[in-house]
Amino acid sequence: MTPNAFIISKLQSFIHDFPQTRVRYEHDKLSDTHFVEVVPNKVYYLNDKYIEWESKMFDEFVKRFPLENIGFISDDAIVGIDHADFELKGSTNTPLRTNF
Repeated sequence: MTPNAFIISKLQSFIHDFPQTRVRYEHDKLSDTHFVEVVPNKVYYLNDKYIEWESKMFDEFVKRFPLENIGFISDDAIVGIDHADFELKGSTNTPLRTNF
């Protein structure tokens, strides 16, 4: 299994456990890093269940692919996802409203 397939497989099960989220994945070839973006911020920063999931996912990824890099971010990170390779929205994820 490739790193990309592994990450996508994990995100497909992730979205069922965290239906209030949106996840995006990108393999940044320039930095050779796999980025996973999780929103909303309140899940990324404050949800203990998510924090535990991320820790386990990171450990399993590094164990399987020791020569690869992975990073987890939210939409307020300095680095971001420019061209998502994969995106999923949970069943209860609601888009942010913008007032113009």
